[in-house]
Amino acid sequence: MKTSEFDFDPGERVMPSDPVELRGKRREDGRMVVLERSTATIEYTVFSTIYNYLRPGDLLVLNDSYMMSNTLSFRL
Repeated sequence: MKTSEFDFDPGERVMPSDPVELRGKRREDGRMVVLERSTATIEYTVFSTIYNYLRPGDLLVLNDSYMMSNTLSFRL
């Protein structure tokens, strides 16, 4: 797998600058994208159903840091 496979343009819709509560929504309504590797299908669902996708031995890492509205560019 190459890191270039993870490149995408999130656009402004994906990276809001305000917290969810200030946009009239609840944290419980957070959305997620699920990739089913065996069938190569993508499903869009709400985060509160994440328990349906976890199996014994899986590791779930949560990041509760604030998302910056600006992106940083790097050059090698």
